[in-house]
Amino acid sequence: NAAVDTAKLAADSVTGAKILNATIDTAKLNATIQAQLALAGTVAAGYIDSSQLAIGSVDTNRLAVDAVVNSKILTGAVDTRALASDAVTTVKILNAAVDTFKLAADSVTGAKILNATIDTAKLNATIQTQLSLAGTVPAGYIDSSKLAIGSVDTNRLAVDAVVNSSILTGAVDTRALAADAVTTVKILTAAVNTAKLATDAVTTAKILNAAVDTFKLATDSVTGAKILNATIDTSKLAADAVTAVKIIGGAVETAKLASDSVTTSKILTGAVNTDKLAADSVTSAKILTGAVNTDKLAAGSVTGTKILDLTIDTAKLNTTIQAQLQNIGTVPPGSVDTIKLGTDAVDTTKIRTDAVTTVKIINSAVDTAKLATDAVSTVKILNAAVDTAKLATDAVTGPKILSGAVDTNKIANDAVTNAKILNGAVDTNKIANDAVGTAEILNGAVNTNKLATDSVTAAKILNGTIDSSKIAIGAIDTNRIAVDAVATAEILNGAVTGEKLAANLRRTVVLASNVTSAVTAYADVTGLSFPVTSGTTYRFKATLLYSVAAVGNGSRWSVNGPAVTNLAYQVRIPLSSTATSFFNSLNAYNGVVTNTASPNATSNVATIEGIVTPSASGTVIVRFGSEAALANGVIVRAGSTLEWW
Repeated sequence: NAAVDTAKLAADSVTGAKILNATIDTAKLNATIQAQLALAGTVAAGYIDSSQLAIGSVDTNRLAVDAVVNSKILTGAVDTRALASDAVTTVKILNAAVDTFKLAADSVTGAKILNATIDTAKLNATIQTQLSLAGTVPAGYIDSSKLAIGSVDTNRLAVDAVVNSSILTGAVDTRALAADAVTTVKILTAAVNTAKLATDAVTTAKILNAAVDTFKLATDSVTGAKILNATIDTSKLAADAVTAVKIIGGAVETAKLASDSVTTSKILTGAVNTDKLAADSVTSAKILTGAVNTDKLAAGSVTGTKILDLTIDTAKLNTTIQAQLQNIGTVPPGSVDTIKLGTDAVDTTKIRTDAVTTVKIINSAVDTAKLATDAVSTVKILNAAVDTAKLATDAVTGPKILSGAVDTNKIANDAVTNAKILNGAVDTNKIANDAVGTAEILNGAVNTNKLATDSVTAAKILNGTIDSSKIAIGAIDTNRIAVDAVATAEILNGAVTGEKLAANLRRTVVLASNVTSAVTAYADVTGLSFPVTSGTTYRFKATLLYSVAAVGNGSRWSVNGPAVTNLAYQVRIPLSSTATSFFNSLNAYNGVVTNTASPNATSNVATIEGIVTPSASGTVIVRFGSEAALANGVIVRAGSTLEWW
C-alpha cells in the first residue's frame, strides 16, 4: 500500500474515475469549491450510523465506486470466487511469493528460464553419475595392421583357447549358442557392431560410452533432439553460449537454476502479470517517476491523501457532482453517500451477499491478509505476471517446466561437447548416411597414421579381415586373445554350452499376458516358471502384479515343482494400505496361503521368495487362486516377473 506517491504520477494522470468517491477533503479543493461547500450542512457528516441501516440494505448499487477500502474488507474474505480473472497483475505479487506449490505442472516454459543457469548441481544424482563416466574407452591388444583379412578361422584357434574372458560381451547370438545357454547378463554392452546388425537394429543403448566424441560429429550434427534434457552443465558452456532459443522446452527445472540467477533482463517483457504479484509487493522505489498514467490506475485507486492540496478545481469534477454542488442543502432520494455515513456505519450485516463487486474495491485494498488460503487460482493470475522476483528460490522444479521448452535454439553452437551427450545417446538413426566425412572419419579414411596407440579395440575390427594364412594352426591360445576380442561371427554355432557360462547368473522371465483364476483351487501362472536340475540349489523371487474382482476378495499364492531335498519359501500378500499378511517358512509345494481381502481392486503386489534344492530335474512354477469363486476373482497382470539364480 502507498507505493504510488506524487512523484510517481504523471501530469493530469488522475482523472475523475481514479478518485475514490468522497475522499477529497476541504484542503484538497480550491477556494471556489471550498466556498460552495461552506453552504452545506443540511445533512451532517456521519449522521447516518449502522443502527439506522437495515440489515442487507447496502447492495451493489448503494456502494459508491471505490467505497470499499482495505480496512473494510474482512481478513481472508477475498477468496478465489471474489477475484476477477486476470485481476492479480505482476505488481500485486510480492517478490518470491510464488513458490513451487503455486506453480502448475509444466507452467514454466523455456522462455521463462534464464539462459545458462542450469549447472551440474541442478542435475539429479543419476545424471551426474552418467556424466562422470563419459570419456572412457577400453583398450584392446590387436590392431588391424597386425592381422590380415580373414586370417583367424576355426582351424587357427587352439582347443579351449576361447575362454569366457576372451568373448566380447554380447557377441554370442542365438545362432552361436546352445539352447538356453545365454542369459541377459552374458551379453557385453555394444558387442554387436553395425556390420553385424540389420538396418535400424542398433539402438542408443548399443553404442559404447563416450565413443562418439566431438571430432566424430559433423558440424551442426548434434541438434536439440540429440541431446538428453539437463545433460549440459554450466562449466561446459562458453560465456553467453546458451541463448533462449537454444534451450529445449521443459529441460530447465528448479534444480538447474542458480540462486538469484534469473535477473530482470532475463524476464520477457510483460511476463510478470497481475496474477503473479503478492499484495504490497510493489514499493514506491520500484515505480519509475511519472510511469503511472491514467491507464495504469485502477478505478478508485487514488484516495484523498494522494491528491495534492488545492489542485482539484470544478473542472475536475464530473457534471453530476457539479450539479450536486449547485444543490447543496437538499437530500434527494438515494443521496446518502459515503460521507453521510458515520465511521463503521456499514457493517457486514448491512451489506447484501455479492453486493461488493470489483469496482467497489479500491485498488490495492485486497492485501495478503484479505485473501483466503489458496484463493488466488490459476485463472486469477494475469498471464506473464510472475517475473523472476516473484519466484521463490528453487520454486521452479522439474514438473513445473513444460516438456520440450528447452529446444535447440536455447543452446549455442558448439556448446554440446562429448561430455554433454548422454552415453549411448547418438545412435545409428541419429546420423545420416555418409554424414561423417573424411575429416570426421569417412569409411576407409582412417589409416594407421590416423589411429592413436591402442585406439582400435576388438569391436573395431571388421569380421573376417584377418586371414588364416597369417596365423599358424593352434597359434592363438587364450593368452593371445584380448579381452572382448571374440565377437559373434568368430564362435561356431552351438559351441557355447552351459558349461562355458559363468555360474550363479541371475535370470528373469516377464509375464507376457494376463492369467485369470475364477476358482479357489491352485492353478499355474503359465509363463512364470524356470527349469531346475537335480542336486542344484536355486534361489527364486516372484514379484506379482494382480487385480481382484472386489477389495473384499483375497488371493492365494504358492509354487509347485519336482521332488525336493530342501524347500523353504515365504509369501507376502497385501491386506490393506497399511497391513500385509506374511506366510513364512513354508516347506511344501501348494502351501495353504490365503489372504482375506485386497487393498485395491485394480493394482496390488504380492511376492514369493525362497530356496529350493530339487532331488529330480523338472520345472518350478508359480501358482495362484481366488479366495472366493468369482468371475475374474484374481488376475495376474502382464509385467509380473520371476527371477532365479
